[in-house]
Amino acid sequence: MSIQEYKDIENTLIEARKKAEESDRLKMAFLANMSHEIRTPLNAIVGFSDVIGSTYDELSEEERADFVRLISINSEHLVRLIDDILDLSKIESNTIKFTYSNYSLKSIMKDIEKEQVVKNVPEIEIKAVLPDDDIYITTDATRLKQVICNFINNARKFTEEGYIHFGFMVNPENDDSVCLFVEDTGEGIPQECQKEIFDRFYKVNTFKQGTGLGLSICKTIVEHLQGSISVVSEVGRGSRFTVTLPLEKQPVEA
Repeated sequence: MSIQEYKDIENTLIEARKKAEESDRLKMAFLANMSHEIRTPLNAIVGFSDVIGSTYDELSEEERADFVRLISINSEHLVRLIDDILDLSKIESNTIKFTYSNYSLKSIMKDIEKEQVVKNVPEIEIKAVLPDDDIYITTDATRLKQVICNFINNARKFTEEGYIHFGFMVNPENDDSVCLFVEDTGEGIPQECQKEIFDRFYKVNTFKQGTGLGLSICKTIVEHLQGSISVVSEVGRGSRFTVTLPLEKQPVEA
């Protein structure tokens, strides 16, 4: 082997070690953060429940409704945290399962819209923007909904006002595939962070709630669905996440 080849191998090993060290650092940060992430909504649920239980007769109907709403919000957040951890476990053990069938994308998007409208806030319009013509796709509808809902929930964290729109359209570059999108008028993602947001444990803003697993899990799911994810974002103007999927499941080479 030449000297250059030895140097190339050495550089490759150094780079691999750096990546391993960074992965270990992110895992440790994740574990340290996880106890806080779980404790925060759990404390809120227990605290608001105690207030309702101990002062029920003293509270107005509006105050009771507000406490119930806060309990519901924190319960949903806790469920999402646990779901992320369970999905990570399935991904790590390669036991994540997919069930394929033929689905209407309009039907999937309308189901998501119904779920999201319940959690609507006046400052943000959350709406499915759909074409006139429906598109049918062979996919796992549950996992596809999980990806779109994860994008929407992520957008909620970074959008104080404006809109979060989602929908689908035929891929202009390939009639045999479809593009699904979620776009918002939120904070946007800095250019230097856009390549890393799909890495496991990575968080753009460490002060926002979340495990840093959601987008990584989305990427894994989309890859299992034989698709790809891309993002276009500008700080202060918002983000648009696009998932490109084949209309038919392609045979997997042995």
